[in-house]
Amino acid sequence: MLRFQMTVQGAKEIDAALIGLRLAHADLRPVWPEISYAMETMMTDRFNSEGGGTWPGLDEAYAKWRLRHYPSAGWMILRRSFRLHASLTDSTNSLGGDAIRDMSAPDQFRFGTSVPYAGAHHAGEGSVKRRKILDFTVLNQKVLMRIIHRFIIESLKGAKAGFNTGVGSSE
Repeated sequence: MLRFQMTVQGAKEIDAALIGLRLAHADLRPVWPEISYAMETMMTDRFNSEGGGTWPGLDEAYAKWRLRHYPSAGWMILRRSFRLHASLTDSTNSLGGDAIRDMSAPDQFRFGTSVPYAGAHHAGEGSVKRRKILDFTVLNQKVLMRIIHRFIIESLKGAKAGFNTGVGSSE
């Protein structure tokens, strides 16, 4: 059975099985760009909705200071420099190259950020308020699962037609 798992700082966020799919060899690299795009879209929605409305607001004193020093950020949470936002919503990331998108493994895709303060915000460390950055809804999970499931089904159909897709039996 093929499993789809997502961990954030060592904690499982998604752990789902693609039931009924027993593959001797699965090369999912062709679908990783679509998964990456979908996740970037989900992260854009997450930032725009400020964690789906779950992120604590800015402290009043800090908000006033930030408006004076970073007026382009306005009141938007986790967007003082836009570095974290860009690293998770734009794989071309022209604001520092902090995007992590590793699509090289056939059975593993890494998505994340190397922005040093991301973990503190995600976990709520010290005086930093907790604002879960990578927190996918059930709908997000279903979208990702559908993309992978559709890819595998299409690949299996292609394998039956005699095409070498890298998915299916290695016999």
